[in-house]
Amino acid sequence: MVFSQIIKKIDYKYIVNVVAIKCLSIDSDEAGSSNEFFGEISIDYSGDKFLANNVWKKSEGSAVGIRKGSESPIGKSSEFKIREDNLKGYIEVSGTLTEADEDMGFMGGDDDKLGTKTKQVNIADITSELKTYQITGFSNAGDSAEIIFTIQRVRDIKFD
Repeated sequence: MVFSQIIKKIDYKYIVNVVAIKCLSIDSDEAGSSNEFFGEISIDYSGDKFLANNVWKKSEGSAVGIRKGSESPIGKSSEFKIREDNLKGYIEVSGTLTEADEDMGFMGGDDDKLGTKTKQVNIADITSELKTYQITGFSNAGDSAEIIFTIQRVRDIKFD
């Protein structure tokens, strides 16, 4: 038996996985501080006319509790197929995070908006080695967090 298939083309799948949100610090002296986070995280590829894939979204009522120094796993991913000869563009992960504060009546209770941050990774810089990235800078009123994600390129060979 002769294996006579001919490789037609090589495309790549780029797998982006949002791993977790990590709580870096909490101002526990702040009235109503609850160590609960809500917001949204999306993944996008610049070659698809910026149709972002929202992979995590939590309202204040469904906020996730994260202790200082701990992570809350997300484990949501997106795949993008890109031709081998197209190494232009970038993959972008962005998020908006807020730390929820309980309403204490006359004291505190205002949620701490930690901001919207983005990390872009050029397609040409992504290899078959799984790499971990952090989106940092989510910070306000003594509370801070980061988003952790991974990217890897995987061959997707097409045969005739």
